[in-house]
Amino acid sequence: MKKRIPALALLLISIVVVAATFTIDTTKLPYLGHRTGTSIHNEPAARMADMRSLAGFHNNIPGVKQIVKGDIITYKWSDGSSEKGLVDSLLRSDGVQLIPGSETSSSSGGGGGGFTYDPYEGGGGFGEDDPFAMCFTEPRTACIRVGGGPWECTVVGTNIVC
Repeated sequence: MKKRIPALALLLISIVVVAATFTIDTTKLPYLGHRTGTSIHNEPAARMADMRSLAGFHNNIPGVKQIVKGDIITYKWSDGSSEKGLVDSLLRSDGVQLIPGSETSSSSGGGGGGFTYDPYEGGGGFGEDDPFAMCFTEPRTACIRVGGGPWECTVVGTNIVC
């Protein structure tokens, strides 16, 4: 019986360590409008920076389960494409690593460009008068240096450039 107790304790501990999975859909609130130009067709470094920024944004939403190192996040981009990322660190712009082979193209053949949110789910969007059609997002970074050590930079927000 005594041999079973440590084995049971180890089993319970291993269950707790299992990574959580999250989905961040940039076509829906609260992520709507964040990283609107990102898709699986962008450069990997830009996608990883956007993934990290969205994970940080998620962690600033009151009352949600926090994303931590080891978690896997499915990102649904505004053009309908999606991919997965593995959280390595939320302190670096490349802290979410792409999971090779997880990319899925848009089944509709592309996005609508800009916001398409309708709070009543009855259609909506801006159509031809989309004020954000020529806009894109870029990461806003902040860097610190402790003592004589190396500079540490992280994405702290998003700028919309039109």
